[in-house]
Amino acid sequence: MAATSESPPPIGIMGRSVMNRRRGAVLELPLELLIRATAILTLLLLVGILILLARQGLRLFLELDYPIGRFFTYGNAITDNTTDPEQFRFGVISPLIATFWVTLMTLVFAIPLGLMTAVFISEVAHPRVRLVIKSVAELLAGVPTIIFAFVGLALIVPRVQDRRLRRLVCRRAAHHLHR
Repeated sequence: MAATSESPPPIGIMGRSVMNRRRGAVLELPLELLIRATAILTLLLLVGILILLARQGLRLFLELDYPIGRFFTYGNAITDNTTDPEQFRFGVISPLIATFWVTLMTLVFAIPLGLMTAVFISEVAHPRVRLVIKSVAELLAGVPTIIFAFVGLALIVPRVQDRRLRRLVCRRAAHHLHR
């Protein structure tokens, strides 16, 4: 039986007609070009940010004649006079030490808590409780960490602003700085 102009279009793979597949192929090229252009734009923005940071960072060493050795060894970023660029003292040691301590303190809390939770879920918890805990953990894993930071900021900052606690923190910080 020959196909006439009145007969339905031939059925292709997975029930789609040949006409629909051609239409999909026509849309495929512009979408692929759009995705490639977006990827290239993202890479160009990243390279631009890196170039800007490098230019501004190198300006400290080239124009202000700040010694590179001092940058890697100086531990305090506090300045006596913030209006005079010649008096600026920069160092990378303090932020590195702070990053190390924050990471260490996080690990001190996170590793035992994570291990205890894993053992509880796999060995102790009732199957229904296990399902609830796993579901909640999977939901929380989808929340961006910045949201947790905002929640922590909203809950912790008001308590830190309490005068007695602030004085205690300042005294301890001053004690550690003057050692």
